[in-house]
Amino acid sequence: SSPPPAEKSGGSFRFSGENAGTGTDFDWQGNFSGQMDMAGPVRIDNIPAAAFLKAIDLEPQSVRSGSANLQGKLLVAGRTAAATPAIGFADTDVTFRDLKLAAEKDPWLEAPLMKLTGLSKNDTRVHLGALHVENGAVSLRAGRLPEPIQALAAKDSRLTLDAIDFTGGINVGSSNTAPLKLTSVLLQAKSLNSGEKTDNMVLFSAKVNDKGVVKAKGSARLAPFSASLDAGFSGIEASALLPWFSSRPIIAGARAAVSGKGVLSLPGFSYNGELHLDDAVFKSADRELIKWKGCEMQGLSYARSPFRLGIDRMAIDSPAMAWQRSPSERHPAVQFGQFLRQLLSAEEKGQKQGDRKGEQLPVDIKAISITGGELAYRDARSEPSWSSGVDTISGTISDIRSRDAAGPSRYSITGRIAQLPFNLTGTADLLSSNPSGDATLQVSDMPIATFAKNLPPDLGLDTRRGTFTATSTASWRTGRLTEQTRFVFSDLRTVSPESDAALPIALLKNGEGKVALNVRHERDLAADSVPLLQQTVTTFRRQVIKAKVSPVLLTGGDFADLVGNEFLEFQPAEFDLTENGRKTLSRFASFLKAHPHVGLRVIGAADRRIDGEAINAQLEQLEAQRISEENARRKAEWQRERDLELERRRAQVDTSQGFIEEDLMADFPEFISLKPAPVAFQDAMLEDLARNRAKLVQRLLAEQLALESARMTIAQELRITGDADSPGNRALLELRIWDPPETAETAQPEKQEQ
Repeated sequence: SSPPPAEKSGGSFRFSGENAGTGTDFDWQGNFSGQMDMAGPVRIDNIPAAAFLKAIDLEPQSVRSGSANLQGKLLVAGRTAAATPAIGFADTDVTFRDLKLAAEKDPWLEAPLMKLTGLSKNDTRVHLGALHVENGAVSLRAGRLPEPIQALAAKDSRLTLDAIDFTGGINVGSSNTAPLKLTSVLLQAKSLNSGEKTDNMVLFSAKVNDKGVVKAKGSARLAPFSASLDAGFSGIEASALLPWFSSRPIIAGARAAVSGKGVLSLPGFSYNGELHLDDAVFKSADRELIKWKGCEMQGLSYARSPFRLGIDRMAIDSPAMAWQRSPSERHPAVQFGQFLRQLLSAEEKGQKQGDRKGEQLPVDIKAISITGGELAYRDARSEPSWSSGVDTISGTISDIRSRDAAGPSRYSITGRIAQLPFNLTGTADLLSSNPSGDATLQVSDMPIATFAKNLPPDLGLDTRRGTFTATSTASWRTGRLTEQTRFVFSDLRTVSPESDAALPIALLKNGEGKVALNVRHERDLAADSVPLLQQTVTTFRRQVIKAKVSPVLLTGGDFADLVGNEFLEFQPAEFDLTENGRKTLSRFASFLKAHPHVGLRVIGAADRRIDGEAINAQLEQLEAQRISEENARRKAEWQRERDLELERRRAQVDTSQGFIEEDLMADFPEFISLKPAPVAFQDAMLEDLARNRAKLVQRLLAEQLALESARMTIAQELRITGDADSPGNRALLELRIWDPPETAETAQPEKQEQ
C-alpha cells in the first residue's frame, strides 16, 4: 500500500490474507482519503458468523454456529475519538451458511442459507438491507422475542431492514398455550423501512400444525411494528390459534377447526371479517360446556386490547350441551348473562372474571341464530331427579349490546322437549350487572306420564293418561323474580273416584273436560330455585284442602253464596220446599250447569223436633177430626134409637094422663162424646218424609230444571236428627264426580243408591 503524506489525501491500498485457524480469507483494496480513512471493495470468505455480527455491533454471543461470505464495500475511519477504528459497510451482500442463533440459550434461528443484500453500517445505524432465508427454522416465545427482532421492531431503532424473503418453518410458543407450528412458510415483505404502508407489501402463506392453511397479504411497517393483512385461513386447530386472541380458559382451551377470512391487525391482535368454528368443543374445568357442528360469524370485529367485540350475525349449527339444575342455581337467563359477562369482560392482569361491577362492555352482537340444537336436561332439584332430552332447538338471540340505551336483548327459541314442541320467547338485559328481563315458555300436549315418578302417590292421579298444555311467564327486576304458569289439563283423572283429588278435578273441569290450574311463585332472584313441578303439586294440594272444607270454594266467587248452604230447606213435616229452599235449588241447578262434570248426592233428612211437632199437630188435627166425625155419627145413631124408644113408650102409655117426653125418657142413657186419643209420630213417618224429600229434589232438578237425572243420586242412608242448633227439615246435598256420557271414555254409568 502507498498511504498519502500527512495532511494530504490520496493513495491506494490492497490487503489480502488467510486465517489458518478459521479458514477465513479476505481481499480488500481501495483508496485512502483524508483523516486516514480507508474505503474500497472487500471480499471475505468463511468468516465466523459471530465475528461478522460483532463487526456490525450485534450480539456475537447469540451465535451457536455458522459462517459467512461477504462481498461489498468496507469503510474504516482511521482517526476517531474511539480507541479502535470505526468500521462501516456499504452495498454489501452477506451469505450465511448453517447459521444457528440462540437467545438466552434457547435456539431461535437455524438457516442453512441466509442472505443479506444491500447491507450498510455507519457509526449510528445498521441497515440490513434485504433478508433472504431458504429452509429456515425459527422458534419464538411470545413475550420474549430475541433481541435482534425486538431491535428491528423498536421505534427509532439503529437496526433497520428493507425486505424479507423467508421460506421454511416457524414455531411460536408461550407459557400457557400449545406451540403454533408453521410449516411451508413463505414470507415476503418489501419497503419495510419506507415508513409508508402500501398494498401487497407483505405476502404470507403457511401450513399451521400440519393441518391448517393460512394465506395473507397486506401492508406492514417494521419500526414500530404494525401490520394490516387480508388473511384467509382454514383447518386450523382452535387450540393453536385462539389463545393468541384471548387468555380466557374457555376460549384458549377450545377444540375446533377454525377458518375464515378478514383483516388481521398487529400487534394488537384485532380482526375484522368472518370466522368459522367447526366441530367445536368448549370446556371449563375439564367439564364440557357446549359443542357444535359448525359456527359462522359474519361481520366479526374483535380487538383484544382494548377489548372490543362486534358481530353482525353468528349462526350456530347443531349445538349440544348438558344442563343439570341444582337448587342453588340462579334463573337460566341470569346464568347465561353472567356467563357472557365473564366470557366477554376485558382482560386485565390481577383481575378475576366478573369483578368489574357495572362495567359497560364494548359488545355489540346483532344476532345469534341456532339450528338443530340438542340439550340433555336433568333437574336435580326434584326427587327423584327428572331428566329429558331437548332437541331440534332453533331460534335467535338478537341485540346483545352493552349499552343500556340500546334496550334489552330479545330471544325466540323453539324445539322439542320429550318429543313435544315448545316455544320460548322473551327479553333480557344480558350484559348488565343488575339483570332484568322476562320470558314466556309454551309447551303443548305433554303427557302426565312424563312426570309419573315425580308425582306424589297420595294425590291418587292416574298418571297413565292425560296431557297438559302450559304457558309459563317469568319476570325479574331489581333482584326479585316472579313466575306464573297456567296449566290446562286434558283427560285428568284419578285412579279411584274416592281419591281426595277426584272431586277437585271434577269441579275444575270446564265444558270440554279440561282443568285449568294457575301456579304463581315469587322469590329473591338470588334465593334457591324451586322446581315448577313442586310449585304445581303444592298449588294443587291447596285445591284439595279447599275441597275438603267446602268444594264450592274451588269455583271462585260466582257461587260463594252456596258455601255452607249445601242443603234445601223444607216446610216442617212437608216435602214442599220453602222459598229459600227453592232459591237454593235454583242456584245449585245453575252450579251444575256451569260444572258439567259434577253431580249431586241427595240425602233425605227430617227433624224430630221441627218435623215431629208438625207431624204431631197434623196427627192431633186428624184425630180431632176423626173423633168429631165419630161423635157425630154416634150421636146420630143415639138420637135415632132414642126417637124410636120414645115412640114405643108413647104407644104404651095413656097420653091423657098428661106425661111429657122428659118423663117418658128419664131413664134413657145420655149421649157421651168420645175424646180424641193421644197421638205421637213414629220414626217411620220421619223416614218416609226424608225419603220423599230426596225424591222430590231429584224430580225437580230433572223435570223442571232440565238436568240429567243420572247426575242426582239419592243416598240410601237418611238423616233423622233432633239438634236444636242444626235444623234437620231439609235435604242435604253432596257434590260428587260425574262423567257426562258424551265425554266419558271408560267410566261406567253410576247407578242410584236407592
